Amino acid sequence: MSKEHYSGYEDEIREYRLSFNRAFAYTAIVLILLGMGLDYGLYPHLQYLFGAARIVVSLLIYCIIIILRTKWGQDRAEMLAFVWLLLPQIMITWMIAATEGATSMYSIGLYLAIFGASLGLPTTFRFNLVLGFVTFYFILPHVPFTLKALCCMVPLSLTH
Repeated sequence: MSKEHYSGYEDEIREYRLSFNRAFAYTAIVLILLGMGLDYGLYPHLQYLFGAARIVVSLLIYCIIIILRTKWGQDRAEMLAFVWLLLPQIMITWMIAATEGATSMYSIGLYLAIFGASLGLPTTFRFNLVLGFVTFYFILPHVPFTLKALCCMVPLSLTH
């Protein structure tokens, strides 16, 4: 393949990833804000605190979307995607720790955030590997796991 054709291909792939990046960021904002209904139903005493966290994270993701529209942001799209993907994971991990720990309903949200990022975004294997590593080693240890919680999680994961 000639350099000219390869360069065009790289530009096309870059634009494709950038458009998916922005679309998924908007989707993340909507899902994060819709989670306020879950807060209201499950933890009404924490709904204002969790709602404030959801709004802050959504605004931070929106700022990243704005940055992605600049030349500087487009040159760093992969790094910015990494940042905005970690923001909801950090928020959800904090919410898990603030509620019942590993048995919290927010654990499902964390799984969805991790799998949605890995499966939905057209990223590289290296990107997904690093994102998984960061999540596993820096975020999940802050979730209080108990033996009872682990026993409850194992049958659920084996049956589905």
